[in-house]
Amino acid sequence: MINHNNELSENNCMLRPSRFRHGLIRIIAAGFLLSFLGQSASASEFSLQAGKNIFPDPSLNPKTLVEFTYSIDQKGLAFIPDSSTGVDLAGIFSEVLILDSSGGKVDSISRAYYARKTPSGPNGGEIRVFDQLSLALSPGKYLARLNVTDLVSKEVASFEYDLFNIIPLSSEGIKISDICPSYSITDALPERKGLDPLIRNGFRVIPNPMGLCSILSEEMFFYAEVYGLTQNDSGMSSFSVEVHMRDAGTKIMRLLDSSSSVLSGSSAAIVRQLKHGVSSPGRQEIILIVTDLLSAVTDTATRRLTFYRPAPPPVVSVPKPIEKMVKSASFLDTADIQYLRNLTYWVMRPPQRREYENLTLEGKRAFIIEFWRSLDPDLSTKENEELDDALERFTYANDKFSYSTLWKDGWKSDRGRVIMRYGVPDEVINMPMPSIGNDITGFGAWERWDYDGIQGGVYFIFSDEHGYGEYRLEHSNARGERFDRQIDSRINTIFRVSGG
Repeated sequence: MINHNNELSENNCMLRPSRFRHGLIRIIAAGFLLSFLGQSASASEFSLQAGKNIFPDPSLNPKTLVEFTYSIDQKGLAFIPDSSTGVDLAGIFSEVLILDSSGGKVDSISRAYYARKTPSGPNGGEIRVFDQLSLALSPGKYLARLNVTDLVSKEVASFEYDLFNIIPLSSEGIKISDICPSYSITDALPERKGLDPLIRNGFRVIPNPMGLCSILSEEMFFYAEVYGLTQNDSGMSSFSVEVHMRDAGTKIMRLLDSSSSVLSGSSAAIVRQLKHGVSSPGRQEIILIVTDLLSAVTDTATRRLTFYRPAPPPVVSVPKPIEKMVKSASFLDTADIQYLRNLTYWVMRPPQRREYENLTLEGKRAFIIEFWRSLDPDLSTKENEELDDALERFTYANDKFSYSTLWKDGWKSDRGRVIMRYGVPDEVINMPMPSIGNDITGFGAWERWDYDGIQGGVYFIFSDEHGYGEYRLEHSNARGERFDRQIDSRINTIFRVSGG
């Protein structure tokens, strides 16, 4: 469960947003940082989750409101004590740059504030700081970049938004805003209106920017707005709401909620807290259907969600299995030939594999015996250290990466192949959800494996596209491995993970 640093706006000093005034804002931010000079703090790179919501509010016509939401992980921020209160504070500067489709600057907005450190709960949950920046944009196609700076450590996390289109507003029919997944929605204090950027229409909405939902949490929240409702002679409007959940893979759809409302005015906020009923990791789509009961006009909005099973904290060291599997190369004389073939497959080079497959059964065993004999570092002993090491890796890969306990096929997987070729990594970072800068693979959950002693230091990026635990190699800087220039650029420029 994610714990929320709700002091983002209630107890944090916040500078008002400013457009086209970056020089002034940066001077103010620098002055804000001066209060921390002479003190020291340490921090690691902080994680950033970011999203975007479009609100086609006709009161802003011809422009459309675009809300850029984000959250950052508290544990990556540099905190230092405030000399007057003794409270640990972090300074944050955020900005959104709006670019045209060719990359030219169109608009911008920025803010500086500080956040108080919130102690972790008894379960050690993740503490996040939430914020949003909003701009009214004219019709057109735009790119956007979010930069969030830790003013103490000067670490920067960035998020590149894909090209999006602002269409001209129509005066006919009803229109639903984007669906905004949320961690919680509560009634806002009236006196906080205009001071808290997370307040919309009297509700304090804690955003879930990337629509990441734990299957262990039974409930989900979302916020949306509907515009252009027909009013009767008394100024009242009435509408019905249906909320469906659809599996992105099977397309099976379930009704979660159905209701109707009568209110004054032509627009309304739609707030829901629902039991999602999702028990397995994967992609789901929430479908919101609103019908104007006076005009019988309907509009639909859809938002994709990613449900995941929370993983243990990132593994910083993966120990090798301690027990040796064999002590003698005579194992090769009696072991099942298919087992030996699987054990040897990733150690062999492609020409050797082709040669092996063309041999008779007796020829295959002789080939494998000679293959491992050629790798034995000391022929004067009965032990073959290379074979022993390969057996450890093979067993490790099958135990860790097999799709089922019934099939020992983990060696076939991309992670199994890397284990067989390079051994157990020195460090593994497991991200069950995209949370550092961009979703660097473009697919969701990912892992990074680091090998310090190979080729001067190499890494492998694996992604789990569907959330089912089936990780595939997307990128590596090791020689001869799959190389993705876009992922490599994101790693080296946004996350500053050293490349090869």
